[in-house]
Amino acid sequence: MAASAARTVLMTIKPHVPLIKFPSRILPSGAAAAAASPPATASSPARPPADSKPIGRGARGSGLEYSDLPLKYHRKVISLDEMEYIEKGGQV
Repeated sequence: MAASAARTVLMTIKPHVPLIKFPSRILPSGAAAAAASPPATASSPARPPADSKPIGRGARGSGLEYSDLPLKYHRKVISLDEMEYIEKGGQV
């Protein structure tokens, strides 16, 4: 009895049909070499201008100095009363 009920449940469940189809990531051997080194065009410069800073070339974790941040990213100054309120855990 239980086996027939399980069989009916399995028959009513339909296999999963994916709703999104992704393109194949497998490239032919000739296409892989072409994708690795795209041809240079005359409209794009071979290197960035000399006056621009390189992006992501600094040591990991070096980041920006606090003084280099724009004012809108600086922390607001809080009063001594606010500090006491926070340290006491809120309203007393």
